[in-house]
Amino acid sequence: LVYRTFCNKMWQATKFAMMKWSARKDFVPSDEPIRATNVMDRWILSRLANAIATANHSFEQLELSTAADVLYRFWWEELC
Repeated sequence: LVYRTFCNKMWQATKFAMMKWSARKDFVPSDEPIRATNVMDRWILSRLANAIATANHSFEQLELSTAADVLYRFWWEELC
Protein backbone atom coordinates (compact mmCIF):
# COMPACT_ATOMS: atom_id res chain seq x y z
CA LEU A 1 0.00 0.00 0.00
CA VAL A 2 2.83 2.41 0.80
CA TYR A 3 4.44 1.94 -2.62
CA ARG A 4 1.11 2.34 -4.37
CA THR A 5 0.51 5.61 -2.53
CA PHE A 6 4.01 6.83 -3.38
CA CYS A 7 3.65 5.92 -7.05
CA ASN A 8 0.31 7.72 -7.15
CA LYS A 9 1.97 10.80 -5.62
CA MET A 10 4.69 10.69 -8.29
CA TRP A 11 2.09 10.29 -11.03
CA GLN A 12 -0.04 13.19 -9.79
CA ALA A 13 2.95 15.53 -9.37
CA THR A 14 4.26 14.70 -12.83
CA LYS A 15 0.81 15.18 -14.37
CA PHE A 16 0.51 18.57 -12.63
CA ALA A 17 3.94 19.72 -13.85
CA MET A 18 3.29 18.59 -17.42
CA MET A 19 -0.07 20.39 -17.40
CA LYS A 20 1.60 23.64 -16.25
CA TRP A 21 4.47 23.35 -18.74
CA SER A 22 2.30 22.49 -21.72
CA ALA A 23 0.07 25.50 -20.99
CA ARG A 24 3.06 27.80 -21.55
CA LYS A 25 3.54 28.55 -25.23
CA ASP A 26 7.16 29.65 -24.68
CA PHE A 27 8.28 26.48 -22.83
CA VAL A 28 11.08 24.60 -24.55
CA PRO A 29 12.83 21.67 -22.75
CA SER A 30 16.54 22.31 -22.33
CA ASP A 31 19.69 20.75 -20.93
CA GLU A 32 20.83 24.11 -19.62
CA PRO A 33 21.11 24.56 -15.83
CA ILE A 34 18.03 26.04 -14.17
CA ARG A 35 18.41 29.66 -13.14
CA ALA A 36 16.33 30.20 -10.04
CA THR A 37 14.89 33.68 -9.86
CA ASN A 38 12.90 33.59 -6.64
CA VAL A 39 13.37 32.34 -3.10
CA MET A 40 11.12 29.29 -3.44
CA ASP A 41 12.91 28.11 -6.60
CA ARG A 42 16.30 28.51 -4.93
CA TRP A 43 15.04 26.67 -1.84
CA ILE A 44 13.71 23.60 -3.69
CA LEU A 45 16.78 23.46 -5.93
CA SER A 46 19.03 23.54 -2.86
CA ARG A 47 17.01 20.69 -1.31
CA LEU A 48 17.28 18.75 -4.59
CA ALA A 49 21.05 19.31 -4.76
CA ASN A 50 21.38 18.07 -1.18
CA ALA A 51 19.30 14.96 -1.93
CA ILE A 52 21.35 14.22 -5.06
CA ALA A 53 24.66 14.61 -3.21
CA THR A 54 23.53 12.37 -0.37
CA ALA A 55 22.10 9.75 -2.74
CA ASN A 56 25.27 9.74 -4.86
CA HIS A 57 27.42 9.28 -1.76
CA SER A 58 25.14 6.46 -0.58
CA PHE A 59 25.35 4.73 -3.97
CA GLU A 60 29.16 4.99 -3.89
CA GLN A 61 29.16 3.36 -0.44
CA LEU A 62 26.71 0.70 -1.69
CA GLU A 63 24.13 1.88 0.84
CA LEU A 64 21.20 1.39 -1.51
CA SER A 65 18.51 1.63 1.16
CA THR A 66 19.88 5.00 2.30
CA ALA A 67 19.95 6.30 -1.28
CA ALA A 68 16.39 5.14 -1.89
CA ASP A 69 15.23 6.67 1.40
CA VAL A 70 16.83 10.04 0.59
CA LEU A 71 15.17 10.18 -2.83
CA TYR A 72 11.82 9.02 -1.42
CA ARG A 73 11.91 11.63 1.34
CA PHE A 74 12.83 14.43 -1.07
CA TRP A 75 9.92 13.60 -3.37
CA TRP A 76 7.39 12.97 -0.59
CA GLU A 77 8.37 15.59 2.01
CA GLU A 78 10.09 18.38 0.10
CA LEU A 79 8.76 18.44 -3.47
CA CYS A 80 5.19 17.32 -2.86
